[in-house]
Amino acid sequence: MDPYTNLSYTFDNNKFCEPYPECPQNEITLGEQNTSQCADCETDCPGGICDCAGVCDGGAAEDACGICGGSCDTFCDECGECGGNGTIDACGNCISNSSGDYEPCNNIYFNNLIFEDTSTGTIDVYMLNDDIVAGFQFTVTGMQIDGASGGSAAAAGFTVSTGNNTVVGFSLTANTIPAGEGVLTQLNFSGYSNGSVCLKDIILSSTSGSNLHFITECLE
Repeated sequence: MDPYTNLSYTFDNNKFCEPYPECPQNEITLGEQNTSQCADCETDCPGGICDCAGVCDGGAAEDACGICGGSCDTFCDECGECGGNGTIDACGNCISNSSGDYEPCNNIYFNNLIFEDTSTGTIDVYMLNDDIVAGFQFTVTGMQIDGASGGSAAAAGFTVSTGNNTVVGFSLTANTIPAGEGVLTQLNFSGYSNGSVCLKDIILSSTSGSNLHFITECLE
């Protein structure tokens, strides 16, 4: 008879499966069952530490740019360039980096709500633009838009129309809105109760008719 057949052992003091503190604390029979139980425990890292590559007790580490096994040992700029001087603008573009690449930033958003009563009033659409803007279009959600007037669109001689909560602005004489910041147009609204007001399906057009890069955010 196998002398270990009826011998039982607890994992509280398991000399056969160290060092695995997560081993089940149940009493098992030594032999094949003990071996398979220890194999299950080996899915954990014995040393308790995995390196950045996921290797148990490995030596890989992240460099200054956060790259596992990378070679940057100085510092990393906001653009992810080792030793660079790049920064990220409001549009998420990398500027002033060593390559000199720069994509202009255009930000269009709601600036404020001015209530005439609890559900109607005016709301300013604000634009900060590095690019010259030749036309714009957007849809408003969260309220009913009844009209638009004023702002840099009016100053540039744009025709601004509204319908089905979509606002369109353009010039029949090829006028443009210069780079700058301020109120693009002021919207008259109704039907607002509570919640977010957002600009959707935004199009900002350049003088060549291409779509300009932009960011936006909702008014909560």
